[in-house]
Amino acid sequence: LIEACAEATLMRSEIATFNGWMGRLPVGTLDRRPTLIAYYIWSLLWSGASLDQLAPQIRRLREAGDPDARGAPFQAFLAAVQGKGREARHFAELALKRLPDDARLLRNLAQYMLASGYMAEGDTSAGMVALERASQSSQRAGHIMLAVLALCGIADLRRRQGRLRDSEALLQHALAIATDVHGRPLAIAGRALVALADLAREHNDLDTAHALIDQGSALFDHVSP
Repeated sequence: LIEACAEATLMRSEIATFNGWMGRLPVGTLDRRPTLIAYYIWSLLWSGASLDQLAPQIRRLREAGDPDARGAPFQAFLAAVQGKGREARHFAELALKRLPDDARLLRNLAQYMLASGYMAEGDTSAGMVALERASQSSQRAGHIMLAVLALCGIADLRRRQGRLRDSEALLQHALAIATDVHGRPLAIAGRALVALADLAREHNDLDTAHALIDQGSALFDHVSP
């Protein structure tokens, strides 16, 4: 039941809910369920787990049997944060080649990590194309967290190009979709708010910048229990 609900729960940014479920699982359950391990790694990643905490879970996934490369997007993440762009692209491309079509969350994560790999190599043009694909596919699938991350990445590139209006429009769109069914902001909305604060600082609007940072920080506080 948890495995069936995991993707929708995680993509609504309900990390605390998912982690609560995982904490109540009988010992050894994860070892027999590679898909659930992959979702668990995602929750750890978004909860701010260190590389030392993520690596053992990725090994656990491989040991559980991973013929569909469900661990590859996370290996791409580990490579990207270490500045190993080519390695990140390798694992992202492996995931996109081998993951089944119905593994939508992991495929969209792989697309996002492909962009990160290009960025780590300094190829911003290819990175932008990959981010736009990740944004579009994630929005179509209703994967709000990844859609917001991709939109924020595109907005950051636009800001660096001096296209501040385009950047703000992208961030406002990210903020608009980062809501639950009741219209309340999800935790991932904090990423867009902090990015909007950076734009406010560039306009020397420090009061607005501080207010946006406070709002974003308050949302991030609700990510983990």
